[in-house]
Amino acid sequence: MPNQPDTLRADVLAHATRLLANVSRMTARDIAAALTKAGVVGVDKTLVNSVLTIEGKGRFSYDRTTYTYALANPDASAAPAPTTHTERARG
Repeated sequence: MPNQPDTLRADVLAHATRLLANVSRMTARDIAAALTKAGVVGVDKTLVNSVLTIEGKGRFSYDRTTYTYALANPDASAAPAPTTHTERARG
């Protein structure tokens, strides 16, 4: 989603991961409400959907019948966020 600071998106990802580690399934609206209640400003369901499908790809599963997210692998909730590495060409 354009115009969203990376820090806000990272906060949404981290908070959503912690929330879903404690609750089996939540809608994007419920996640956004919980984050707002926790003091994260500027979060709505559209942002949550965007973050969980882009930055959280592979970490969350989405149930289209109930419109809810869950951790794809609940044991992975403690794992660190993936990092990006660049390799130098060997010559």
